[in-house]
Amino acid sequence: YKSRGKDSAVFHYQVGARYNHFMGLKRKDDSTKKRYGRENYVEITSHFKYRMKNHLFGGDFNINYNGYKYGETDTLLGNGIQGRKRSDFILTLAPEFSTFGKKWMIRVGAGLVLDMDDHTKFNIFPKLHFQYSLFDDVFIPYLGITGGLNQTTFKSMTRQNEFLLSSVKLKNEAQVFEAYAGFKGAITKTITFNVGANFGRYRETPLFVNDSISNNRFDIIYDTMYRLNVEAALSYQLNEKIKVDFIGNYYYYMMSSELFAWNKPDYQFMLRGTYDMFDKFVFNLDLTMQGGRKAKLYANEDGALEKDGIYYKKLGFLADVNLGFEYRYSKRFSAFLQLNNLAAQRYLRYKNYPVQGFQIMGGVTFKF
Repeated sequence: YKSRGKDSAVFHYQVGARYNHFMGLKRKDDSTKKRYGRENYVEITSHFKYRMKNHLFGGDFNINYNGYKYGETDTLLGNGIQGRKRSDFILTLAPEFSTFGKKWMIRVGAGLVLDMDDHTKFNIFPKLHFQYSLFDDVFIPYLGITGGLNQTTFKSMTRQNEFLLSSVKLKNEAQVFEAYAGFKGAITKTITFNVGANFGRYRETPLFVNDSISNNRFDIIYDTMYRLNVEAALSYQLNEKIKVDFIGNYYYYMMSSELFAWNKPDYQFMLRGTYDMFDKFVFNLDLTMQGGRKAKLYANEDGALEKDGIYYKKLGFLADVNLGFEYRYSKRFSAFLQLNNLAAQRYLRYKNYPVQGFQIMGGVTFKF
């Protein structure tokens, strides 16, 4: 629910709520010990702002709760797996103040986060952003620093890796700080660009590794990570008819305990394009290239490499091309056809998990 109105000198607000129940696969032969992950997630969000001339006062107040269970109680369930229970309650207050002129803008704020899990923790995360426009928005340098707490849930982890064990241990990732700088702007009326870099420290970063017992499933290990990211983006847009984006990223990781940032890429390139013909026929192209990912091994095997007594394996280069087509019969009814992995590459998404080859998917959409 949100307030409406265009008057700037009015207090505007927005509130929302969400509930989610998520669970892993329940085995038919397991009727008592509940050896599958399940969780209840509740989120209450609110945002408010008040504008007074060229000053903007705002902020967020959010409440997040996640209750996760594996097994009935904290008892040993066999194969060395312990039953788990977690109740994580997070309160976030994020006040913010912005002021701007004709060519510049400054935004200052902070994230005050109370995390009540096994141990109650209070964190203050910085938020600062500054940008200045040169040559009528042709060239806009910017810099800032940010941070925050990302609540890790069973559902959020399985959205990244659906081959996850149900008995994983969940820890929240803290973005202690992330400092960034760069410049953006417009080369022409249709071509824009953004070049920037950021460097940050991340605590309890989740990394996927093959389970030592069932090698076809994955567990999560956590580590503190420093990461440098350099990004360059170039976009072309002609009205609402043609949109093309090219994005390139380079990553450099410094880990506290682990040898590498397992399953994370060193570089990534993406090309996305959309062509809308007469607002009836829409074509989409998506190209992703990625490299430098490494998988942790628990023993020496074919193709394994070794460093500092740790075995690992390079997962190779990833190239994925997808093509989509949509026919819009009306504003309420459309049909689509999606062609995935046009090159039929069997690259390893994770160790022991090559992706599907060429895929075709089609369907219809409609609105009431």
